[in-house]
Amino acid sequence: MKGIRFDDDDALAELDASFAQSHASNREDIWRWLYLYEHKEKRLDRDTCNGVSMRDSIAGALKGNKDLVNELRSQRDKFMLPAADLDWIKEDTRQLKWLFDRVDDLTEQILPSRLSHLTGRDEVIAMVDLWDTRLSNKKTSVKRLHEQWQRQQIKDIDLEWFQDKKEGLKRCSCARDWFLSNSHYQRLANRHLINTSSDLAMFFEKARTSELERKTAIKDIKARWSRLQFNERNSDRKQVNLMLSKKVIDQLDELVTLHGMKRAQIIEALVKKEASAGEYLKFPRER
Repeated sequence: MKGIRFDDDDALAELDASFAQSHASNREDIWRWLYLYEHKEKRLDRDTCNGVSMRDSIAGALKGNKDLVNELRSQRDKFMLPAADLDWIKEDTRQLKWLFDRVDDLTEQILPSRLSHLTGRDEVIAMVDLWDTRLSNKKTSVKRLHEQWQRQQIKDIDLEWFQDKKEGLKRCSCARDWFLSNSHYQRLANRHLINTSSDLAMFFEKARTSELERKTAIKDIKARWSRLQFNERNSDRKQVNLMLSKKVIDQLDELVTLHGMKRAQIIEALVKKEASAGEYLKFPRER
């Protein structure tokens, strides 16, 4: 173990020497900065957290303070989980958004505000690292979050319909239109674009929908899409209601069975044929 050199003019060399390693991980440097700021009330410039000058800032706070260096060394093992426990957290926008609110609640909004350079995965892990709880409790909580995230991913099978290469974008747009028309989701939908199935997944997660609410919404969105597609395919058509005798209805159904057509197709074919040939209707025209 190298001795601590408080007369060293190089702040970074002093910091590395005090921790007996050539260079600490960025994660550990973030924890050091936050520990000094939150637990030791060091007046560190917030813009240095996770910035290029972060290690200089930490070294300046430690300079000449052997007890504080030793405290950081001992506290590290009480605060920081092994990296393997956090490897499942990726630089994935959806996952990080899902995690942020949950970890922020779990740690009771532990991070200082306005840390401009602390974002993404670094920010989520920093919340976990700074959380002052028994390490066994921290490990259990992170494991539980991992299991919840895995269950969340399993639900993605419900969203495969929105991943269609040809119509996926239109289907996602249809989903947003449905949310905008629904008072329960309208406010949230006004603030979120939905262009991909991942966007839709994040919307559901932000809305904290139950599994039943999610399935019901997807069912209604698909029904809306089917209506739109039907209207688009039949833009030159208009629905009409006809009163027919039971006997004619029976005869019509016989034709449906005989020709493998729908009622509307049979009626339309007969009307077109009569309109062009005029073979059956011999009623006198009104003058």
